[in-house]
Amino acid sequence: MIEIINQTRFKIDKSDYTRLVSELLTYFQLPDKYIVEVLFVNLKDIKSLNQSYRGIKSPTDVLSFSSPIIPNLIPSQVFGSIVICPTYITQKFPDFTDFKPFILHGFLHLMDYDHHNPSSKKQFYSLNKKLAHKFGIEKFY
Repeated sequence: MIEIINQTRFKIDKSDYTRLVSELLTYFQLPDKYIVEVLFVNLKDIKSLNQSYRGIKSPTDVLSFSSPIIPNLIPSQVFGSIVICPTYITQKFPDFTDFKPFILHGFLHLMDYDHHNPSSKKQFYSLNKKLAHKFGIEKFY
């Protein structure tokens, strides 16, 4: 099950993003029973999450959590949560009008790929580029 929750004023194409997450689950051969949450939040909320979980007192574009953010979901069924801030993204990357690159980025983190570690950075971005092309994501970072 894929939960797309928009808590912003941005128009979010839930069907397009649901399809991408579904394709990623299939690509990585993950069980259909897993729940993936994609939450679109405002600057205040992403800043609060970033400070609480990473100790960084500023907003960011995307965060990933391997435990649920939405209450009342069964943690054993939740694969993870991807939290995206459209306001931050459109300010930092004005040429981005689609949030698929950030969903992909967050999903790779849920799969334990890491670009903060120098030894795995190349692998992360190589896979990011490969999957972006595979799933028709024109712009990626």
